[in-house]
Amino acid sequence: MYRAFRIDNIKIDDTIFDELDTYSAKYDRSHNNCHDSCLYQYLRRSMAENTIMSGGIIQEQYFPVVNTDVFLSHSHRDKGLAIKIANWLRATFELDVFIDSYVWGHSDRLIKEIVDIYIKKTSKKPDDDQLNRLASHVYMILAGALTKMIDQAEVVFFSKYW
Repeated sequence: MYRAFRIDNIKIDDTIFDELDTYSAKYDRSHNNCHDSCLYQYLRRSMAENTIMSGGIIQEQYFPVVNTDVFLSHSHRDKGLAIKIANWLRATFELDVFIDSYVWGHSDRLIKEIVDIYIKKTSKKPDDDQLNRLASHVYMILAGALTKMIDQAEVVFFSKYW
């Protein structure tokens, strides 16, 4: 990472983005046909065979690390503006922008998928200790992916409140 920016409570004139209201990322999650189905098959197979799930495989499938110029992370309520900024950076500077929420799945959704598979296999809900351990592992996998993306990107943008 060459440079990082944190943007707090700034006012941005949205009219500069009027023509840039759709995000067509090179790495858009919707272009990865295998993303959900391959990961779900892997999780289901691991559970059925009582094998240990690989954090590396889960990270590669759910939180892939890709080469990009700009890594842009935002709060959920700022998604629209994040998309506009990404498009502006691409249109103005020809920068490849990675928006985490567009490429990566949501960590809570991954936890839910694993729990659902567990319930189907065992016919019982995991106890609190199991849920806490699962959440800890998923958040560590996400933290590892974040670290890798931040390290390889030239510029990082984190929004707090746009």
